[in-house]
Amino acid sequence: KRQKMADSHYDQVLSALHASATTSVISLKDELHHNRSRTADNQIAKLCHALTKNTLVHTVDVSLNGIGDAGAIEFSKLLEKNRTITSVDLSHNKIGLAGLQALAKAICGNYLVVVCNLKRQTSADGKRDAAVTKLKRQIGNMIESNIMYQNALNRVSKKLALTHRSMKEIVPSFISKFSHLISLDLSHNSIRVFPEAMTQMLCLQDLNLSYNKLEILPSFINRLSDLRSLDLRNNRFLTLPVEIADLPLLKQFEYAGNRVAKPRGLSATDAEYSPPPSTTGLPVVGGSGIVLPQQQSHSPSQSQPQSQSSSPSTLRLPPSPGLSLSLDDDEPEIAAVSGQVAVPIEFVQPGGQGLLLYMKH
Repeated sequence: KRQKMADSHYDQVLSALHASATTSVISLKDELHHNRSRTADNQIAKLCHALTKNTLVHTVDVSLNGIGDAGAIEFSKLLEKNRTITSVDLSHNKIGLAGLQALAKAICGNYLVVVCNLKRQTSADGKRDAAVTKLKRQIGNMIESNIMYQNALNRVSKKLALTHRSMKEIVPSFISKFSHLISLDLSHNSIRVFPEAMTQMLCLQDLNLSYNKLEILPSFINRLSDLRSLDLRNNRFLTLPVEIADLPLLKQFEYAGNRVAKPRGLSATDAEYSPPPSTTGLPVVGGSGIVLPQQQSHSPSQSQPQSQSSSPSTLRLPPSPGLSLSLDDDEPEIAAVSGQVAVPIEFVQPGGQGLLLYMKH
């Protein structure tokens, strides 16, 4: 009797979907595994096919049905295409690693799903798989970022983090939607280009583009005049533009892990140098970051006198554990060389006087 009732409800749901009914919630909880001739995975496949082009349903509950990897893969295909479903309950099923991988991939590109219940998946041997637990955690993190996305989209929040989402580019439509943001974290993606349209985000204070594939930071970065923090770690930069120095409020700048050319004239010995007053006492970011003070003008009388033995193009340093600074051939660089680490940067000297960047290893 229960099987007949479940089958009848399932068939009614499919018929309603095919007839473009106005239902917005589908609940088939504990109804798909009673019929031995129709497996839960097969029934999920038919349901997903009926929902593919549906624009009304926003909630789907198929918990407690014994759905396996095959059913989860079908559901992931649905989430890749459907753009109205926001809540999914797949708890108390039998979804394993393959099914969770498919769901993770689908949710990675779908910012609308804000509820995805995957609790209590029963494995074949009854044991908890560490890889499955990790995937469920990753999916949970993506759901959290989807909630943040929707809040930012509706201007409830001014902060957005979309990490580990396989983003390859920052499209203009994205920028126009979120031009009001003060904090944007797009780290751990595959972004290759910093688009000029980003300069429309005039309220932006914190920008994290670390762990991407950026090779060039354009000079128009200086148009983001409200920027306080810029994280560019682990990209593919060879150089960084001097226009970074034109950002009047920038306090924290991190760049470690980029493919920067080996510094020329690198020397861990020689001479005399003390940090200028404009950089003394600045905080240091994890030993690998750079903190930029607000720009200050330096008169010639304030500059450090050079040793007579030094060439005009070389600034020499005092003996210091693993720190060297060179202004050789008009390409100033700083490097921490202790422990066989070399981290070169490009020094910015407005008007040719004063040090703007300061690093402590």
